[in-house]
Amino acid sequence: MYQVGQLVVYGIHGVCRISQVQDRVVDRVSRRYLVLEPVNRGGSQYFVPMHNPAAMQKVSPLLSREELSALLTSERVHTDCWIGDENRRKQLYRELSGSGSREKLAQTVYSLYLHRQRQKDCGKKLHICDENFLHDAEKILAGEIQAVLGYTNAEALEYLASRLQEQTQD
Repeated sequence: MYQVGQLVVYGIHGVCRISQVQDRVVDRVSRRYLVLEPVNRGGSQYFVPMHNPAAMQKVSPLLSREELSALLTSERVHTDCWIGDENRRKQLYRELSGSGSREKLAQTVYSLYLHRQRQKDCGKKLHICDENFLHDAEKILAGEIQAVLGYTNAEALEYLASRLQEQTQD
């Protein structure tokens, strides 16, 4: 399944390297864990219990170059899914943050780009919770772009914005 040294995406933590597969004893039961280390932040480690399907669902292999391009140009991603109700929107952000669904994350970023443009046209700005989520979501998606395409963070953010905003200008 997963190999030591492999790069993966781990929920809201973004791109991580599998540093080891380790057996740990918890409550006198030995269990196997993936040990993940974020590639852009040294010093952190995440222990993902391999016996826990919900935890393992948050671990995904990196997309290929082709899959990444297809994702960012997909009609499903380029669909405005703006939710007017702030509480429902915040709930969606909480669910998306840990889901590992790149498609839903990219679709929400696309919707936020559209909404930000509409707000700008009215002389307004994004609500702070929308701005914060947008920043976090861009960071997750840009981290994968960096790892897959070998871009710097700035280049990855530009690539993401250009692919998702291409059709917002129409």
